[in-house]
Amino acid sequence: MTRKCRDTLPRGAAACAAPTQIASNRPGRPSPSGYNACRATTRAGLARAAWLARALAAILLAGARSRRALAARFGVALLMTFALPGLASAAAPPSVTSINPTSGPTGGGTSVTITGTSFTGASAVYFGGTAATSFTVVSATQIVAMSPAAAAGTVDITVTTTLGTSTTGPGDQFAYIAAPTAGAVNLTVAYGSQSNPVTLNLGGGAATSVAVASAASHGTATASGTSITYTPQSGYAGTDSFTYTASNDSGTSASATVVVTITPPTLSISPAGLTAPTVGTAYSQTIVAGGGYAPYTYSIVSGSLPAGLTLNASTGVLSGTPTAAGPASFMVAAKDSSTGTGPFTGTLNYAVTVNPSPLTLTPSTLPAGTYGTPYMQTLTASGGAAPYTYAVVAGTLPPGLLLTSSGVLIGTPTATGTANFTVQATASNALVGSQSYSLTINSIAPVAGAVTANVAYNSSGGNTIALNLSGGTAASVAVVAAPSHGTAVASGTSITYTPATGYSGPDSFTYTATNSGGTSAPATVTITVGAPTLSITPATLTAPTVGVAYSQTLTASGGNAPYTYSVAAGALPAGLSLNAATGVLSGTPAAAGTSSFTVAAKDSSTGTGAVTAQRAYTLTVNASTAVPAAPAVTVTTQSNAAVTIHATASASGGPFTAVAIASAPKTGTAVVNGLDIVYTPASTSSGEVGFTYTIANSAGVSAPIAVTVTVNAVPVALAQRQVSTSATQSVSVDITDGATGGPFMGAAIISVSPAAAGTASIVGGANGSVMARAAVASQSGALAVRFVPAAAFAGTATITYTLSNAIATSAPGVLLVTVAARPDPSTDPDVVGLIDAQVEAARRFANAQIANYSRRLERLHGTGHAPSSNDLSVALPGKAPSAGAQCEDAASPTLRDACVRANQALEASSSSSNDSGRPGHSGLAADGRDRAANAASDLAFWSAGSVDFGMNYAGNQRSGFRFTTPGVTAGMDYRISEHFSIGAGFGYGHDSSDIGSDGTKSTGDSYSFALYGSYRPQPSLFVDGIAGFGTLSFNSRRWDTGAGDFASGQRDGRQKFASLAAGYEHRSNTWLISPYGRIAYADATLDQYSESGAGIDSLTYFGQTVTTVSGALGLRAEYAQATRWGVLLPYARVEYQHDFNGQGTASLAYADLAGAGPAYFVSTVPSSQNRMQVEVGSRFQMRSITFGLDYSVMFGNNSFMQGVRLSVSAPW
Repeated sequence: MTRKCRDTLPRGAAACAAPTQIASNRPGRPSPSGYNACRATTRAGLARAAWLARALAAILLAGARSRRALAARFGVALLMTFALPGLASAAAPPSVTSINPTSGPTGGGTSVTITGTSFTGASAVYFGGTAATSFTVVSATQIVAMSPAAAAGTVDITVTTTLGTSTTGPGDQFAYIAAPTAGAVNLTVAYGSQSNPVTLNLGGGAATSVAVASAASHGTATASGTSITYTPQSGYAGTDSFTYTASNDSGTSASATVVVTITPPTLSISPAGLTAPTVGTAYSQTIVAGGGYAPYTYSIVSGSLPAGLTLNASTGVLSGTPTAAGPASFMVAAKDSSTGTGPFTGTLNYAVTVNPSPLTLTPSTLPAGTYGTPYMQTLTASGGAAPYTYAVVAGTLPPGLLLTSSGVLIGTPTATGTANFTVQATASNALVGSQSYSLTINSIAPVAGAVTANVAYNSSGGNTIALNLSGGTAASVAVVAAPSHGTAVASGTSITYTPATGYSGPDSFTYTATNSGGTSAPATVTITVGAPTLSITPATLTAPTVGVAYSQTLTASGGNAPYTYSVAAGALPAGLSLNAATGVLSGTPAAAGTSSFTVAAKDSSTGTGAVTAQRAYTLTVNASTAVPAAPAVTVTTQSNAAVTIHATASASGGPFTAVAIASAPKTGTAVVNGLDIVYTPASTSSGEVGFTYTIANSAGVSAPIAVTVTVNAVPVALAQRQVSTSATQSVSVDITDGATGGPFMGAAIISVSPAAAGTASIVGGANGSVMARAAVASQSGALAVRFVPAAAFAGTATITYTLSNAIATSAPGVLLVTVAARPDPSTDPDVVGLIDAQVEAARRFANAQIANYSRRLERLHGTGHAPSSNDLSVALPGKAPSAGAQCEDAASPTLRDACVRANQALEASSSSSNDSGRPGHSGLAADGRDRAANAASDLAFWSAGSVDFGMNYAGNQRSGFRFTTPGVTAGMDYRISEHFSIGAGFGYGHDSSDIGSDGTKSTGDSYSFALYGSYRPQPSLFVDGIAGFGTLSFNSRRWDTGAGDFASGQRDGRQKFASLAAGYEHRSNTWLISPYGRIAYADATLDQYSESGAGIDSLTYFGQTVTTVSGALGLRAEYAQATRWGVLLPYARVEYQHDFNGQGTASLAYADLAGAGPAYFVSTVPSSQNRMQVEVGSRFQMRSITFGLDYSVMFGNNSFMQGVRLSVSAPW
């Protein structure tokens, strides 16, 4: 175990250096017999050793309590260390081997971990000669000490125990580091340089970091570790400065200033020299400045520029067109945009010589000449001083031409070709200029003449045209204007022409001829294309036979196909015909004999027109020797249509002379018409019908030929039928009933008129859907028209349709559907009554709340005191209130006076004579009202309510309705002064109205909030105001006769109401009479809603706003009679009311048609615009409980409303 103790030595003894520490080898309590060695030291030295030994022996041999007493007696502070039994103790002083950290600030406060040996029982730790601020012995080998403040330098850390103090050495040295100091610095940097290192002036302790304290004004100083770099602002030269600080663990230096000098720049100008300009030649040279800060401005500071040149001050461009030759010298200055000590300027001298302009000759090229044609061209020199002389200095002129000294090239060329030569011009001022020329002498241009040529019809391969050329020899010819009816192709000096296929007649084109001398004027070639010669083959025709099919082809050639054929003269044999397009002569001859005719063939040539050829023919038709024969005939027709049978169509042995009926048909009729037979079926027949006929020719009569006619029945629909239905109710009509031509396979709707009347469809059929029940009984496989009227349609719809069987479709039938109009809901008494009931309920909700607030405001008249009250429930107090408090709930000051007097009487009758002197039981009659008022609080809570019931009488197309409307209000008010009170309240109303006698009903709920106030300029005068708003909710149930069911709906709404009343109150001891006037405003907005449950008879009621402004004049009277049991408070009120407005319009529509907007309108009229209300009642007040009963009746020209209120109330 380890114990520490510090006791006080007896007077005169020296204090111990450290608390006593006792170490035992036995846990629990120390055992004196277990100690092997003991050593005690004090700061008094070895002189006290004997005294300490005696004290230690006494303490060790005593018990714990005795040891403390003995220690106190001897006054020792001991440090005792006991080794384990049996072990020898060779104790050594402490030693320090290392410390961490090895340095710290001079202000101290560094936590240093000391590592070494024998630290147990350490009594002191020193940093040099200064004790540690604090230390903790962590273990025998580690101490954590806090360094004290000391001067900069290196000290030894020593540890002291009872065994001594550690010796010093390198491992215990701790360095106190002073805070660094920062000194001023002067720095010079180059203009535009970057990241210039700053040689800092640091002293004191070694800095671990530096920082820029205040930034440079004209550059950027950046600190990193213990160094700072500086970058001057671009374009700045001059002085700048910033401050910096140095820091280490001992602190931060004061700031020092670095003064920076940015050297000015040296500007340069380039180029060093300028190119030489020339007079009259545009010149441009850019002078560029550098070394400073852009932009630069340029100027001429001495000398002058060559005439015609200027220097751009912002770009440095030297430009213009020199106007005079000669030397010029000038100095250009460039100024930069540097700041600080800037701007800076650089200069450069220039010397330049302007060259004179060289001579030039015009024109630069010469026009070509023509062989044998006079030529003249004048050459002109410029750029020097006149006069000029001209000469050919290289090459030769074309033969026949010469150049005069004045520059005229003249002569008549005697040879063709191109000559190259150079002409030099010399000015009088010795300037020389030359120009090289290339002059071509052309040959004489050719001449083209008119040509006439004939070519064959449809010729191909090209017809070469003999051209008419003269003048110079043509090198080529060209077609200028192409021919209209052919193709002209030029090649070299020849042209070929090919006429268009099928064209004959005139054509033309123009051509030109060209050589080196030019191109001739166009000449015309006139072409005549010859006409074709047509022929017809064969020359003779083969002979036909009567009754035998014949065919012979006639062919035209020599012209332009296609050809058309015709009989130009004579007539073809009977039964034969000529195909105009193919030339085929064909048919079956009908009579023997010889016919002569001429066939004409016309081709398709263009130009002069088509060409025609003719050939005459003689054709003999041989007679037939066979009687007619024909196959059986099969035809099909409908029962309502006759069919024509061509009896000889497939017969042989013609020509035929007659057709006859051999056996007549069983139904219908067969009539011969020439060589045809017309069969007309019976209108009701169907199936196959047969008969026979014969054909005769010159050889005899044929055998009977069978005819089979298949008659198909045609469906016939009824021309017209008519049905009726109600609005939106579908109807199905069997359209096969009465129709003929079945079985029917289908039907189709042709049209519905008017188109918006509804939709018609076909139902039923053998393969269709099952037909709905029709108005007319249907047969098996029947088809029906199903018509669904449009929701908004009323009137007659015309439907046309057709019936079809397997063969045909009938003519259209007509179905008329009369749709009855829906009833006008605006004339339904229950609908109108329901609208009126909701409108009136909204008005009653507002009126009930205005009435409740008005009754509360009446209680605030006088001095404004009206205590909390509850007219809805009974709240019995735990003890009887004082007389004043009992009367606070009286309706008026007059009634409060009576209440006080009645309570006096009650108390007098129930109290003994010795109670009469108690406080509060005397003098109430005189000042009871004031005491009651004084007892009331300025803040009061109240509630009120009533139930109104009555009826609205039935009117024109309006169902009357009975209603019950309870309305309750709860609020609180505050008396600001005896002249003014304000309050707020919440209200709830419920209405139940029964409309008519069929179960139509409306229920409604109202929730509202209102503010109110009363102003009393005098106790007998008042002005009351109310303003509120709320929500409405109605549920309706309407009996619909058409649907035979109830239509239900729900609608919401909002309401605002306000009232302003003023009046006078006359009071006596028992009476209050008050005439008053009031104007009230109520505005209700009812939302749109739609009914459900009545099918198509469900209605949509659109949004409606009901605004009522009404005025009232009234008189109320109250009387108070005190009795032994309480106060009897009868009262009465009569009031005349008038609505200044309130009539509105409700709009509605059938629910399924509501999307089109309102369709019907109902005018809502207030139940009575002029009304009279009479109210009588009484209260009986017994101490704290008030019983009340009143009855009110309101009647007008078409309404009657009653209200009964039974109340039991007590103060809150």
